[in-house]
Amino acid sequence: MEKVLNYIKKMQFTPNIIGFFLNSFYFIRMDLYKKILSLSKNIQGDIIDVWCWSKPYKELFQHCTSYIWADIAKSWHDHTGEDIDCFYDGKKIPFEDNHFDGVICFEVLEHTLDPREFLKEIHRIVKKDWYVLLSTPLIMDEHEKPYDYQRFTSFWLQKIFHDSGFDIIENKKYLNDLSILSQLFNTYIYKTIIQTRLPRNLSLFMIFMISLIGNCIWLILKIFPKSEDMYLWNVILVKKI
Repeated sequence: MEKVLNYIKKMQFTPNIIGFFLNSFYFIRMDLYKKILSLSKNIQGDIIDVWCWSKPYKELFQHCTSYIWADIAKSWHDHTGEDIDCFYDGKKIPFEDNHFDGVICFEVLEHTLDPREFLKEIHRIVKKDWYVLLSTPLIMDEHEKPYDYQRFTSFWLQKIFHDSGFDIIENKKYLNDLSILSQLFNTYIYKTIIQTRLPRNLSLFMIFMISLIGNCIWLILKIFPKSEDMYLWNVILVKKI
């Protein structure tokens, strides 16, 4: 059973085709994975993954010279057993100015009380003209409670990055069609029924059923046109200036 649960956990961030039946958010995670992969080649040299929780995308940066994992000390989950290299106290990342060639930071910005302060700290530790790769949601359920504070429009992201000393090279919006409804459906069922009301053995069965139903709905809804205004996630590549 433990091996099954570990495999399901792996499928949550880097799903293969089997993840279609095991991950209620298969298309969210698959699309996010592909977009991060497409931009990962811009991150080179000595890099730091800030506040990353379990390093789900580390495999995409094996081409880098070195990889440091910095997580936040006060978090929604226990850090026992995690091979964290250093802790971030919420104010200062424990490295000198212009230390890293690149920074990656996924699904973190929404958990910062002051995103400008956080981005200026990222700006401080990365070298000039080098890149930072981030992701953050626009539409998503409350998560990592109680450390979930905000959501960002693309225009707000442009402003806070520019104010913090970065040029936006690319901002990819994804899940920007009617298929977003299937993911909202999956989220609702997963959080209101599977997580809270079912024993573990039935939870595995429900994960399979909801994944199958929700992902099939996604395939149907995918035929509708895309929207630039209604989407789930941003994946942003910026350069320090």
